[in-house]
Parts: sequence; C-alpha cells; structure tokens
Amino acid sequence: MSVYQAISNVTAELARSGIGKTKRNAAQGFSYRGVDDVMQALAWALPRCGLVMLPRVVGRTERAAPSKSGGTIYSVILDVEWDLVSVVDGSRTVVRVHGEAMDAGDKATTKALSAAYKYAAVLAFSIPLEGIEDADAHSPEAGAAPAPLAVVPMTCAQEDFTAAIQALGFRAEDAEAFVVAKGRPHPAEMTSEQRRAVLDYLSTDKGKIELGRFIVSKESAS
Repeated sequence: MSVYQAISNVTAELARSGIGKTKRNAAQGFSYRGVDDVMQALAWALPRCGLVMLPRVVGRTERAAPSKSGGTIYSVILDVEWDLVSVVDGSRTVVRVHGEAMDAGDKATTKALSAAYKYAAVLAFSIPLEGIEDADAHSPEAGAAPAPLAVVPMTCAQEDFTAAIQALGFRAEDAEAFVVAKGRPHPAEMTSEQRRAVLDYLSTDKGKIELGRFIVSKESAS
C-alpha cells in the first residue's frame, strides 16, 4: 500500500467523526481544536491504516520581549517537515508547516512543535469539524425522494448488531472479539437489550478508539 493510499485511508477514518473546536481561549474569546484531540484521534487511525508521522525541525527562530508583568516572554517559530511513511512499502511524502508559540518560561519550543503537529495533521488529512454522517449536513432538493435511513431499533437482533458494526466501519468479528476480551458474553449469546447497550457504547468516540486500539494490538500480535 502506497503512502498516498494510507493518507486517503486515514482521511476516510477521521471523516466519520471529525474533530470539533471544543476548546476555548478565554482570554481572546475563540474556540479551537486542541492538539490532544488530534493526537487521540490519530492514535488509532495511523496504525490502523499503516502510516507513521516523523518530525524533522529544519528551522527555528526565537524572539524575546518584555511582558506586561515585567518579565520576559519568548516567541518561537519552528519550520517543521513531517515525513508521512507507509509501513507497508516504505513510500513517503513530506508535509511542511510552521508552528508558532509564546511562553514566559521554557515551553515555547514545545508548544510550537505541538502547533506544527496539529496543523500538519489537519491539513494532510483534511480533518473536518464534524463527521460526514451528520444529518444536518444534508439538504435534499424539493421533490427528491428521501434517502433510506439505517435505523437500529431499541432492541437489537444479532443481524442488526452485525450490520450496525459494519456501518461504523469495523468488522463484526473484531467487535465480537473485543466484547469477549472485555469479559462479556459473545454478542450472539446476549439479549437484544445487552447488544443494544454494547452498540451504543461502540458508537461513541471513546468506544471507537478503544475498539480501534484493540484491533491494532490484535493484528500486531498475529
């Protein structure tokens, strides 16, 4: 698998849920996406898709200026190249971005590198603010027949469970193995209400990340 196919696969994975601007800068009054949110999303998407990101700082500029409190504040600009490498065939491409940050202590460089990572990922993988499955994102034209909705009932038969897991982008057998590894009965042996509860959890961001990490660890061990 080439690096461009791997990038496309990561983009498809992250497009399901997006990464919203959930953090708030109270001082300047704006919302933003935190680097931790991006890291958490990529922590399972990258290994699942066979891609690694390797940083290389090729330039650094630092300026010092007096702060309002009478101390010194440091501004650092980093010129960073990120190698995106396919773990399958070793093919690679480079994403180059600048990261800028200010700090009154010794954290300006670290903050600038974090900013460079966040924006390299957002730009390389076209990470949306919301998932593409958001119903409000679609407005059918007047007269057009509405698209059929895949509705899972409040109770959940085994075949509904399998279809819903596949709709989330996972294989049913992986989800079943994950559930058993957690000490729960196999979904086929559960009641429909128990399968519904499992499905509700796996539909959350936390559930998707846990399942993704389980799949990566299982595949690495095989």
